[in-house]
Amino acid sequence: MSLTNDIALLGKLPLFSEFSPEQLRLLAFSAESRTYSAGDILFWEGDASDFGCVVVSGRIDLQCRRKDSTVTVGSAGTGDLVGELCLITDIERPATAVAVGPTEVIRIPRALFQRILSEYPDMAARIQAQLVQRLSHVNTIFKSLGDTL
Repeated sequence: MSLTNDIALLGKLPLFSEFSPEQLRLLAFSAESRTYSAGDILFWEGDASDFGCVVVSGRIDLQCRRKDSTVTVGSAGTGDLVGELCLITDIERPATAVAVGPTEVIRIPRALFQRILSEYPDMAARIQAQLVQRLSHVNTIFKSLGDTL
């Protein structure tokens, strides 16, 4: 994929919506493109996290181990960001990411994302506010699910 296409794709993601064209260019230029084949593992459940990735093409299934089986708990396709929280903080991966077929991703190291935030503190504050709003929404959903369980 070209740098111009990568910038356009990154700019469509909610997490990067506050980035200026120059910041998106820096992110796209400094990130790494990777290609996976069907069945390739991007990362394992329980691994330490140090990157997020944007699906450029293809699909990734997110799988969790449950007793003696593996359960697919979600999937990500073109334009989706996988491991968003990993860009912000060091957490264990909650699921294994498996390429379903030929898949291309833009791999964004947390250090790169945090470097951009440290160079642009006003943007960091806007992203923090955005994440607080989204987490509040998720919390509301979980509370409503708790009433039905």
